[in-house]
Amino acid sequence: MTLLTANAIGRDGLPQRLSEAQASHYLGFAQATLRKSRATGELGGVPAPKYLKLGRRVFYPLAELDAWLSQFDPVSNTAQAAQGGK
Repeated sequence: MTLLTANAIGRDGLPQRLSEAQASHYLGFAQATLRKSRATGELGGVPAPKYLKLGRRVFYPLAELDAWLSQFDPVSNTAQAAQGGK
C-alpha cells in the first residue's frame, strides 16, 4: 500500500486519513498523548478514537476523529464547562 493510498483524498479534496501529527493538531492533543491513548484506550477521559496501523505508520480516519469530537458539547465559557456543557 502506498502513502497515497493511505492518505486517500476524498471528493471534498480533504484527506480521509490523517497522520499521527495531523491528528494531534486536529484534536489539540500532543502526539505523545495520542500514542498513550492507543495503549490505554482512553483519550480525554473517554474511549479513544479508532486508528489504522499500516506497517509502522499510524493513521486516523477523519470520520472517526469527527465522530469522537462530536460527543463533546460546545461551551462558551468555563463556568458552563464546569456544569457539563449545560
